[in-house]
Amino acid sequence: MSEQCAVGAVPRVWVGCLGCYNDGFLPGAWFTATTAPTDMTTFNQQVRDVGRYHQVDEHEEIWCLDHEHFDGVLTGEFAPATGARVAALIADLATEQRHALAAWITHTDTTATTLTDTHIQQWRQGYIGLFDSEEAFARDQADEEHGKALAAMPWPFGHIDWPAATTDLFSTRYWSHRVVGGAVDVFHEQ
Repeated sequence: MSEQCAVGAVPRVWVGCLGCYNDGFLPGAWFTATTAPTDMTTFNQQVRDVGRYHQVDEHEEIWCLDHEHFDGVLTGEFAPATGARVAALIADLATEQRHALAAWITHTDTTATTLTDTHIQQWRQGYIGLFDSEEAFARDQADEEHGKALAAMPWPFGHIDWPAATTDLFSTRYWSHRVVGGAVDVFHEQ
């Protein structure tokens, strides 16, 4: 299993005026997600030259049209308040953990835009860690739960068909998500 990783990069969002965007203009700016403007008044004060696009029509809605360092937890476009809330929830997670959370969100049919502290707690309870493979996890579990007993068994009784044991383990108690490089995040089935 991997060791604790450093906290991931701070999530950032590019906030733009949705009305201007729909009219073919793109005024906006990058902000730290937790401090991005969530209303048009604040947006107008913080984004240079946005007023020239609002001379004819005053627009009412701003939107996160791009983002970085959410690491799959949030995708697509979303409201700045959603970005701020989710960024605060994942602030203490390492990049690898954010990717694991994104996999958990997909697996559990949780919606990232409605992510709460309760979801984060459920994820933490279910997430076991990053392993080289499902079989590496199965071997680690066997050693952790039955290491001395397995070591004491004479041949051939201590011989384990690891591919079959791994299949059994992951068909009932655990699930995994393959990450870049071939390793797997392993979770308890909840």
